[in-house]
Amino acid sequence: MTETLLALSPPVVLLLFGCVLLTWGADEFVERMAGVARLLGLPMLALALLLAGAEPEELATAVTATAQGYPVLAATDAVGANITMLTVGLGLALLVQPLPAGSMIRRYALYATGAGVLAAAALWDGVVEAWEGAGLIAVFVAVVAVIWRTQREPPKLGELAEDEDEDREADEGERERGDDDRRSSRRDLWWLLGGLLAMVVGGAIVVDGAVRIATVAGLGQHATGLTALAFATSAEVLALVWVAHRRRLTGVAVAGVLGAVLYNATLTLGVSALVAPLTAPGLGAAALLAAALPLVVLLTVWARATRLLGGLLAVGYLGYLAAVLAGLL
Repeated sequence: MTETLLALSPPVVLLLFGCVLLTWGADEFVERMAGVARLLGLPMLALALLLAGAEPEELATAVTATAQGYPVLAATDAVGANITMLTVGLGLALLVQPLPAGSMIRRYALYATGAGVLAAAALWDGVVEAWEGAGLIAVFVAVVAVIWRTQREPPKLGELAEDEDEDREADEGERERGDDDRRSSRRDLWWLLGGLLAMVVGGAIVVDGAVRIATVAGLGQHATGLTALAFATSAEVLALVWVAHRRRLTGVAVAGVLGAVLYNATLTLGVSALVAPLTAPGLGAAALLAAALPLVVLLTVWARATRLLGGLLAVGYLGYLAAVLAGLL
C-alpha cells in the first residue's frame, strides 16, 4: 500500500501543476476573447468553437499512440474524450447557468452530431482505414470553411473620410480611437494565444500524469483510453467551462465543448488513421453514444430544462465509468 502511494505521488503532482496551467490559460483565453473576436470579425461563439475547441494535445496523443503501435489507445482516447466533455463539461455548464437559445449554438450542435455519426460509422467495423481518415479530415476542413465564410464580418474600422466637408478634428479623433482599438485587440490576440499555449502545455502535463496513474492502477488500453486518458486530454476544455461559468458566458463554454467534439471526431481520428490504420474493435457503442450526446443541446433549448438535463449528464458520467470498467463499453 505504501509503495503504491509513493508511486502515485509524482503523477498526482504533475496533475496538479497541469491543472494550474490549464486554469490560468483558460482564464486568459476567455478574458481576451471579445477583443480578438472584434479583430477577426467573428462572433465570440464561432471563435470559441474554432480555437477553444481545438484539441492539439488530443491530436498529438492519438498520433503518437498510433505511431508507437497502440491504435486502441488512440481511438478510445478520442471517443472517450468526447463522451467526457459532453457529460462532465456540457453537464456542468448547463447545470450552473441557462443555455442561450441562439440558432448558432443549435447549428454547432448539429455539426458535432454529424461529425460524431461519421466517426461512429468509420469505427463500426473495428478499424478506421486511411481513406476514411482522409474523409474525416475533409469534413473538418469543410465545416471550418463554412463557419469562416458565413459568420465572418469585415472588421469595423470606422467611417473614414466619407464626407470631405466633415470636421477634420472629429475625423482624426475617430481614426485615433480606431487605432487604439486595433492595438488593444492585437494585445488581446497575443494574450489569448498565450492562454491557449498554457492550456496546451498544461493539458500535456495532465495527460502524462493520468497515463502514469493508469499504469500504476493496472488499467488496460481500452479502459485507460476511455477513462483516465480521455479525462486528462479533456482537462483544458473542462477548465474553460469553469472559467466561462465564472464570467457568465455559458454560450462560450458550450461552443468550446462542441468544437472539441467536432475536432476529435474528425481531425484527431482522421490524422491518426493516416499514420496507420486504427484497429480498435468494440468501440461502436461508445462512438454512437458520443454522436448522440450533442443532441442534448437541442433538447435543452426546446424543453427549457437546462439544469435538469445538465444534472442528468453529469451524473451520467458516473454510469459511463461504471459501464467501461465493467466491460460493457
